Amino acid sequence: MATRRLIWVDVGMAVAAGCAIALFVFGRNSDNFVPMMIAFIVAVVVWAFVAELAAIKAEAAELEPTWNAEAPINTEPLWH
Repeated sequence: MATRRLIWVDVGMAVAAGCAIALFVFGRNSDNFVPMMIAFIVAVVVWAFVAELAAIKAEAAELEPTWNAEAPINTEPLWH
């Protein structure tokens, strides 16, 4: 069974970490530092929601054959 690759999520988070480091190193003495950091935080939050939605869809696509299986349901009690 082929699984959906979500490498773009990991690449995006690595880019976000690099951008945070660049903002701290090169932008901390700028007059625009606070607005840039607010925009960066908003972008990371949006990215997290998009990545989570993609992960949920990928898991649903991976488990979809299991949900539609015509297997009999075991109704016998489990004895421990």
